[in-house]
Order: sequence, then structure tokens, then C-alpha cells
Amino acid sequence: MSIFEKLIAVMLNIICAVGATLVLCGLLLVSWFVFVSELVSRFYWGGGAFVVACLGYVIYRYAFQKIHKKWEDRY
Repeated sequence: MSIFEKLIAVMLNIICAVGATLVLCGLLLVSWFVFVSELVSRFYWGGGAFVVACLGYVIYRYAFQKIHKKWEDRY
């Protein structure tokens, strides 16, 4: 395995972790704004947090497929 392939694998793992972090933060913020917050615009903030969670899921899903494809090619 060359250095370039290792770099690609590390980059994909980092992208996957960023996506998972966005999903986690988005879901926590949705829960906070919808159920706990007393702001007038809490549903707007909750909707924005839901969009962030969906975006993180799309990023995670894309990177996860690439990681498994590389894994199957390697082993």
C-alpha cells in the first residue's frame, strides 16, 4: 500500500468522523431547541439543526461507502 493510498484512507476516515459529528451535534441541538428551549424562534433553530444533521448523514454515508469499497479492494 503506497503513501497515497494511506493518505486517501486517512482522509476518508476524517471525513466520515466529521459527518458523524455533524449528525450527533445536529440531533442534540434539535432535541434542545424543540423540547427544552424557551426561545420564540426555537422551531426555526430546531429546523436548522435538523438540516445540519441531514447534511452530516449524507457526508457520513458517502464517506462510509468509499471506506468499505477501499476495504474490499484491499482485503
